[in-house]
Amino acid sequence: MEALNHENTFQAVTCERAFLAALDGNCKTPIAGQAKVEDGKIRFRGLVSSPDGKQMFRIERDGDASDAVALGRGAGQEVRKEAGEKFFEEMQAYVQLIQAANEKPVRG
Repeated sequence: MEALNHENTFQAVTCERAFLAALDGNCKTPIAGQAKVEDGKIRFRGLVSSPDGKQMFRIERDGDASDAVALGRGAGQEVRKEAGEKFFEEMQAYVQLIQAANEKPVRG
């Protein structure tokens, strides 16, 4: 039996994941990426925000669907450069603070 795969969806998700990976994104960081493939072309829109929403960095890219990984990674690297490493350090510190606040204390 052949595996199920929808090529356009696979390319779109691959692009989105490459963007998130370039920004060290996870389910606790305010990062969004959306890609859509039509007629062999991919359109990507991405956003990263400070946790309080006061700073936002947006990006849009178009390219060949076969270049999904490079397009997503390149978009992430460009946003990372524009925002600066301090922005991402502060975001990670915030995520760690929230995570620590949500963990139950362990009794010994």
